[in-house]
This record gives sequence, structure tokens and C-alpha cells, in this order.
Amino acid sequence: MWKQKKADDAAYHLQQVIQTGPDRAEAYFALAGIRRAQRRLDDAADHYRQAIAKRPKFLAAHQHLGNVLQSQRKLTEALEHYRRALELAPNSIDLLNNVAWILATHPDPHLRQTEEALRIARRAADEKGGADPSVLDTLAAAYANANQFDEAVATATEALKLLDATNHKAFQKQLRQRLQLYQQGQPHREPIAEQEHRR
Repeated sequence: MWKQKKADDAAYHLQQVIQTGPDRAEAYFALAGIRRAQRRLDDAADHYRQAIAKRPKFLAAHQHLGNVLQSQRKLTEALEHYRRALELAPNSIDLLNNVAWILATHPDPHLRQTEEALRIARRAADEKGGADPSVLDTLAAAYANANQFDEAVATATEALKLLDATNHKAFQKQLRQRLQLYQQGQPHREPIAEQEHRR
């Protein structure tokens, strides 16, 4: 309850700054962070969009908006913002990984990009030296999307080995499910929000 009141007080202060302050982009960005922490994701997304409207090259706002949209399974719009962020930070491993993941796993075949997804995923894996299970998970998905299932199985297996020493049980479970798909010669496809079905 105390944390909620503190967050609400901070949000109220930021709304005052938005109305009167000179750097409204930062205020919108901070307010979005509060709403995201409160799991008010639609509000968070709206505030990130406002920050970007005030400052179109706001790298963190594009990236965080992409993260919110991806968590809401609004993959097409998430990809747009990840790409804009990647233009501003072309060497970001997180952004490379996020772009490659959506390009490899989007359920719409018109939005999947086999060669680009694999190229970007390989680049991210090379940059991390093959030591990041999340990056390897993406590379495995990109291999599967390219019908290179032996490589997908080997890469997902390597990612699982790296995860064995961690406590990321949910991630391990998801990765094992994807590995089973690759062993059956099937790629992984992400679910999308109902809004995207109607586009």
C-alpha cells in the first residue's frame, strides 16, 4: 500500500512537470516507467509514445515501448520500435536479439524474414561469444525458421546447458518446449494479440 501511494505521488508530480516543465519527454518516460511497474501497460505504452512524440530519437523510449508491446503480443508495432531503436544503437545486443526473435517467430509469413533473422541472430551470438542462453534461444528459433533443424536442436541444447546452472525455471521450460518442436521439424511461432489478427 505504501509503495502504491509513493508511486501515485510520483506520477502526480510527473504529470505536473508534463504540464509546465521544459523537458516533457523525460517526464513522459518516467511516468511510463511507473505505469509499467504497476502493470498498467496500455498507459505505459501511451506515455512512451508521448515521449517519442516529443523526442523522436529517444532511444530508451523506443526500446521500452517495444518491450511493453512485445509483452502484450503486439509484435508488429514492437518490431517497428525495436528497428527505430536499432538505428540509434546499431550494436545493442538486446535490440539485435529482439529484432531477430520477432523476424524469426512472427506468425505472419509476410512479416517473417528468414535470412535477415538468421543474419542478425548470428551477429548477436557472435558478439556474446555464444555464452548467452537468451541469444542462443533466438539463434535456434532463427535456424528453425530457416528449416535448419539440426542446427536449431544443437543451439537450443547448448542454451539449455547454460541455463542448467541458473534458477530460471520458466525460461528452461519454454526452451525445452521449443527444443521439442525443433526435434519434430517444426519452428516456433509466437502468439499475437487479437488486434493484430484484425489488421
